[in-house]
Amino acid sequence: MEDLGSMLRLKKLSVISLSALLVLSACSNSESEDMEPTKALPDTPVAMESLSELDDTEEYEVHGVSLQVPRQLEVMQETIGGKDVGDVTQVSFALPDAERASIILTVENIPEADIKNAEFSALALENALVTNGIGSEIEKSVLNWPELGQGAAVSAMLNVPVDGADVERESLTSIIAHEDLLVSISIETDPGELEDSQELRAMRTLRIE
Repeated sequence: MEDLGSMLRLKKLSVISLSALLVLSACSNSESEDMEPTKALPDTPVAMESLSELDDTEEYEVHGVSLQVPRQLEVMQETIGGKDVGDVTQVSFALPDAERASIILTVENIPEADIKNAEFSALALENALVTNGIGSEIEKSVLNWPELGQGAAVSAMLNVPVDGADVERESLTSIIAHEDLLVSISIETDPGELEDSQELRAMRTLRIE
């Protein structure tokens, strides 16, 4: 995944709660007229390869979306939405007693979700970073995930408060439009560790029925 590797080499951003941003980015059905997603994302896609099986994990499933989560992670926060249009489900996974989530899964119900919904979601995530005054070297691109379909990807470096001090975190968000669902999965690791991380491997086990 050379394209993905180059996408992850980014500069530092300032303090933000990524889980809060994902709630904003998931609500892509309220599209702004000022956004032009097909012009905002690069033509060259980032490729994601699925993993069929991952050792030492437990499967998490909600609304037909499943993920193999490393056993050392536990549910940090879980909000299960309904299946009506616009309902959002979000669950985060973290190490025991950790202040930051390592994996965040967001599922929104959108009739006939397509690539534009994923693109608008990526733009909303970027706009939230910029609006909060922390946007710097944010990378977004078309995401080509053969087993799931096309979507969008956003990567960034975060500078977040942990145990009273600002700590750098590396992040990647993959957004997939699949039938009537918009599925967003975000991961965080220490800088330089994302590309070979268990979090990225867990991301690659994502399945949508």
